[in-house]
Amino acid sequence: MVPRASRKKPAQSRSRHTVHVILEAAARVFDQHGMKATTNQIAEVAGVSVGSLYQYFPDKQALITELHERHRALVAEQLACAMDEAATRAMVEVVRRAVAGCVSVHRERPGLQRLLHLHGPQLSYPDKSSPAKVAVRRQVCQWLEAQLPAADPAAVMRATQTLLTLVESLVHDAVLDSSEPHDDAVEAENITRVVCGYLSQLAIGE
Repeated sequence: MVPRASRKKPAQSRSRHTVHVILEAAARVFDQHGMKATTNQIAEVAGVSVGSLYQYFPDKQALITELHERHRALVAEQLACAMDEAATRAMVEVVRRAVAGCVSVHRERPGLQRLLHLHGPQLSYPDKSSPAKVAVRRQVCQWLEAQLPAADPAAVMRATQTLLTLVESLVHDAVLDSSEPHDDAVEAENITRVVCGYLSQLAIGE
């Protein structure tokens, strides 16, 4: 199924700029007001008419879908940085860099991050259709393949899914729980230890 995150795809630089401005405004307004935010508020902050907003995003859910995709793209960028020259780095260092990057992405605009987490299941297109999610899974899978050259491909795919689910759950729990303050460095190190413990069971050495 093709993603339906926007009504019209921006083709010209001016249109792309308008979409960028709308999404930045949506991020700010959702961060402050959650799902109580309205498209009129977002259009006002963006400095565009609500009609212009609807040209690209038919409703709030379409905006949330696109913001969720941008969020995942940022996670993919952090993983790419962490895995740069991964062959020359110890496993624990690759994991530590990846986890720290994921924590930093989730720390930005915590109100928005909580909204994206809660409303992820109701995105405007199936989760499996997310290009950024596909990119993240491919990055992790390729890294695991390099660490486990003798492993069955199906086993590597299962390990990839388990690893992604584990990290996502732990990062969300550490960063999005607003009940008490968190030390991001401590949380990231704790997550790194848990992940490395799992990886050690797959016979990946440091």
